Amino acid sequence: MALLDEGETDWKIIVVNVNDPLAPKLNDVEDVERHLPGLLRATNEWFRIYKIPDGKPENQFAFSGECKNKKYAMDIVRECAEAWEKLVAGKTAKNDLSLANTTLAHSADKTDASSLNIPSGEDKSPAPIDPSIDKWFYISGAPSS
Repeated sequence: MALLDEGETDWKIIVVNVNDPLAPKLNDVEDVERHLPGLLRATNEWFRIYKIPDGKPENQFAFSGECKNKKYAMDIVRECAEAWEKLVAGKTAKNDLSLANTTLAHSADKTDASSLNIPSGEDKSPAPIDPSIDKWFYISGAPSS
């Protein structure tokens, strides 16, 4: 989905966890509508209105809110990844962006982590989720807006 957020394109990529029981059936956007009717419409609606409580206007979408297919999405992801690689490698002007980081070896802005005052994190595993509440439901034939 191509969300237009304050005049800039903010791509929303719809993905499926490979461990999801429906993953083998969900290979492209039309499969999502077939097996999870209304999900894409509800997702579009949420992105359209989620800023309203903050006093901001509804978001708009390119392509009339249509979800583009897998090939289109992969082309966008590839294009963005290539642009990011050029930026981090110093092949594109960064203007006023800070590219400071501690992990990208090929980045001209890589900083030694030991020179920063970063508190150590806690390594805790997430709490288990009871499978009885970790389930999604979809309504076939829901009215479209």
